[in-house]
Amino acid sequence: MNTKLTQLSPKKKKFIYYLKFLKSNKPRPSEIQKQIGISRTTYYRWLNDRELLKIAEEVHSDEIKKHFPKILKTLLDKALQGDVSAIKLILKRIDKINKKLNRTLTPNEIINLIRRLKKEKNEKISQK
Repeated sequence: MNTKLTQLSPKKKKFIYYLKFLKSNKPRPSEIQKQIGISRTTYYRWLNDRELLKIAEEVHSDEIKKHFPKILKTLLDKALQGDVSAIKLILKRIDKINKKLNRTLTPNEIINLIRRLKKEKNEKISQK
């Protein structure tokens, strides 16, 4: 766990948790303020606190890294089913995927990975 996170107050920790939902507009800022027990002024002050936002980014990045293999597999499964939006997302995010893996996947590796997953999926279906 991030050592800076452990030094924060319980309310700031809750605030960091809710930050990941802000872009999806769920929950609304007023609901977040009520859940945490902070004023509107405090909410917006924390929202502009660079240090707090940096801690939040690190926490959420760690969370993504932890679940990344499962996320990638799900995306690839969707792509194999012909989900065009999943394919587009993979292609748009390949640089970020490479950074998360701390290495560079070549196009051939991606194609081979998709083929291997498709083969495994077909073998599972034929075994049933």
